[in-house]
Amino acid sequence: MTWLDTSAARDRREVQSGTSFLNPGEVRATGDVLRRLNFVADKSGRLKVAILAGYDPQRRALLDFVNRHEAELSSLDLHVANVDAFQGQEADVAIFNVTRCNDSGQLGFLQQEARINVALSRARDGLVIVGDASFIRATQAVRNPLRDVLDHIERHADGCSLREAHGNE
Repeated sequence: MTWLDTSAARDRREVQSGTSFLNPGEVRATGDVLRRLNFVADKSGRLKVAILAGYDPQRRALLDFVNRHEAELSSLDLHVANVDAFQGQEADVAIFNVTRCNDSGQLGFLQQEARINVALSRARDGLVIVGDASFIRATQAVRNPLRDVLDHIERHADGCSLREAHGNE
């Protein structure tokens, strides 16, 4: 499990889209992960990759990215979905976009442990969480299952990592 931390990214903040949210910085960072996975799959065989989001505008932005870059991701079988829609399915690699990052510490969907469990349990071989770890750590919400995930990653450095997203500006 890898947490790709967008804390240092200039574009790390969520953007409101209607009554929901999207996070352009996480779309960019997810694109970087997909390019790396495609390189690996070119050498070792196709990979099934699930790209999951809790917010529909984020899902649409991710799908738009995938559609625009289809040719350069040709060794990946990609499925972009909302967390709820992917329940009961799995992929070789799952990439979960946290999406939320705001000054008011609002977690929204991220407080729902059952939905976070679905998002984080779809991968057979590798899980990548893309999001602002500093935001998750600083949020004072009573329920914050992703803070527990960060704690787990730090306690299990032999199999987990917290890494800065490439291309942060």
